[in-house]
Amino acid sequence: MAANGMTTDATPQVARVAKIGAVACLVAGVAALLIAVVVVTLVVVADRSGLSVEDLVWMVAWTGVGALGAFVAARRPRNPVGWLFLAAGALVATAVMVDVASLSLLAKSGADRTGVLLRWVQNLMFVPALVCALPLGLLLFPTGSPPTRRWRWVIPVAVTAAVLSIVEAGVRPGPIGDGSVPVDNPFAWRSGAAVVSVVGTVWRTLLLLAAVAAVGSVVARYRRATVLERRQLLWLVWAVSVGVILEAAGAAYDAVAGLPEGAGALLSATVVVLLPTAATIAIVRHHLYDVELLVRRSLVFVALSGLVAVAYVAVVLLFAVAGGDSPASGLVATLVAACIAVPAYHRIGRVVDRRLFGDRADPYRALAALGSQLGRASDARSGLAEVAVATAASLRAPYVAIEGLDVRPLAATGTRSGGPALVVDLAHQGKPVGRLVVAWRTRADPYSVADLRLLTDLAPQVGAAIALLQLTDDVQRAREYLVLGREDERRRLRRDLHDGIGPTLAGATLRVALARDAVSTDAERARALLSDAEEQLEATVRQVRELVYGLRPPALDDLGLVGALRERVATLDPSETIRVQVDEPLPTLPAAVEAAAYRIVVEAVTNTLRHSRARTGVISLRCQSDGGRDGLLVSVADDGVGLDGTAPGVGIRSMTERAEELGGQVTVDASRTGTTVHAWLPR
Repeated sequence: MAANGMTTDATPQVARVAKIGAVACLVAGVAALLIAVVVVTLVVVADRSGLSVEDLVWMVAWTGVGALGAFVAARRPRNPVGWLFLAAGALVATAVMVDVASLSLLAKSGADRTGVLLRWVQNLMFVPALVCALPLGLLLFPTGSPPTRRWRWVIPVAVTAAVLSIVEAGVRPGPIGDGSVPVDNPFAWRSGAAVVSVVGTVWRTLLLLAAVAAVGSVVARYRRATVLERRQLLWLVWAVSVGVILEAAGAAYDAVAGLPEGAGALLSATVVVLLPTAATIAIVRHHLYDVELLVRRSLVFVALSGLVAVAYVAVVLLFAVAGGDSPASGLVATLVAACIAVPAYHRIGRVVDRRLFGDRADPYRALAALGSQLGRASDARSGLAEVAVATAASLRAPYVAIEGLDVRPLAATGTRSGGPALVVDLAHQGKPVGRLVVAWRTRADPYSVADLRLLTDLAPQVGAAIALLQLTDDVQRAREYLVLGREDERRRLRRDLHDGIGPTLAGATLRVALARDAVSTDAERARALLSDAEEQLEATVRQVRELVYGLRPPALDDLGLVGALRERVATLDPSETIRVQVDEPLPTLPAAVEAAAYRIVVEAVTNTLRHSRARTGVISLRCQSDGGRDGLLVSVADDGVGLDGTAPGVGIRSMTERAEELGGQVTVDASRTGTTVHAWLPR
């Protein structure tokens, strides 16, 4: 789709063929038009009675069709629809004027050779004009190409029908045209009348097939069209609806009172001009008017009028069948029609609203559809994608994106053209989680209050979906972190065993072997070797203890959390600057919570002893709830110099990571009079 949303080059060859055909028809029509203008001018000047009101109306109408086509062709020269309308208007307008000229010449001199030739020429123009306006125009509207490659066959079928119609009209025996003027075809092929009849049947069949296929292509295009393209197609629906209303009203008035001279032609000509007018607006200026509102009112009026008319006629017929003509039949029929009009109006309005506006007229239906989409989603991310699609369908929006707090799209549907967009902030449980971006349908079509109300109703559901996705991502990251941490721990153990304990044991084994060989010959050397082996084994024992301590401090299993902390603090602080304070006995804690609390306290005490120059310090442990969850609150306070304006180092980051691994948190309160580290760990 091009940037302006009007034309497309998806099938340039088809568009080129259609444009060449339209230009060829246009050249022929313009040439004939110039000849006809001269002839009609001379004839009308000579005989002013040659131009009837109906002829004038149709000539003006089709000239208007050609002018609309010229306007489209000038604004969108790569779109063949404008050229097709221009060709159709030029051909029919030319045919009408040539017909007037021929009738005037024939009325003056009977079998005038020029008049007969002009009438033969105008008889060739109507079907090609009809092909340009109906099958080809519908097929290529509004983008200038068929909906898909599967619909290309309609173009050669329609062109073949036009060519065969020209051949059949040019050589058909008998009167020219409809027979209203008794003038025989000067080029009739009387010996091949049967062949000519077959050709006529073939082109009529092909034209009917092309017309039906063109209507089907409009339906297929609407089903797979973008929002902007659907708005263009709705102009066609509006034109057809208004045309039906005008024709029905004219027929009803003509049946009751009779239309004045020329009124029927004027009404039909107006209907003919409606279609290219709507097509012109759709292709060139579709965003200037609220076509959905126009279409809604037209469709509701057509459906309601038809329903009321059917009800009225049905009641009158029932009275006629039951007891003949009755004065009360009209009154009863009117009452029945009035009773069904109001509920039918609301019912038809709801159906039309749902088809045109989606679910924005019924927010509860939109919420139900959104819940259904989330329920069918296989995972959280695909659920967000379904939410974006459902929101776009509900609002008929060309682009919908669900973004996180980092403005990174989590899910999106459609294509954003760079125009304005509506942004709705999303939250879950009072916390912002992202935003919903909904592009305007067009630059001149902002969202209404009803649309905003629907988005307000949808926002909590979308926020919950984002929160679910974030939770899923957090679980996935935690799983990955667990796997990576396990592998890192295994790698560390392997390195320590291979590089430390392994060589030490190998060296001790070698010294024991050497001492065994030297014990009988050199006892002093054997004792030295055994002494070295003993030192190496003791170093190995220390390394093993360090490995075990790195996995989980053994004191936690032997002494419990409080006892292990007191033992470790006594080792780190022989001067007893820092003491452990526990007001109440702690309940049984998970092993992970004990290990995290132990290492956080040891790290905080180490920082206190190294940097704070504190005189006293207190380690306190107690159970405390946070947000409805039970947990362990660990505090390490000292009266030292604090952080003294320095940025947190590796130690504080390590404590924070250990707490966050369990879903807890660490806070540091530092001042010139001391530092307090608080760690809350859920249990």
